[in-house]
Amino acid sequence: MLAIPISVARRRAGLAKRTLAFGSVLAFVVTVGLARSSHPARAAASASSRPVTDSSQTQSGSSSFGQADVGPATGSQAPSVSTGVS
Repeated sequence: MLAIPISVARRRAGLAKRTLAFGSVLAFVVTVGLARSSHPARAAASASSRPVTDSSQTQSGSSSFGQADVGPATGSQAPSVSTGVS
């Protein structure tokens, strides 16, 4: 049987530990990078940072859709609501 001196074995163990530590850190960094790039909130943030051009805006800044009416439609009735208590 071949005997390996203790100092050589310790050097090999130290090298193996450093290699595993470096590989673990590299795998962690790659995983975090992939997770951040594929996260939906990050995709929405990059999409919202792009300038939006609105073709309905005129040179003065007013909309071509006209005045908004927020009230109920004419001739419509309010919906009936029952509470279940009589």
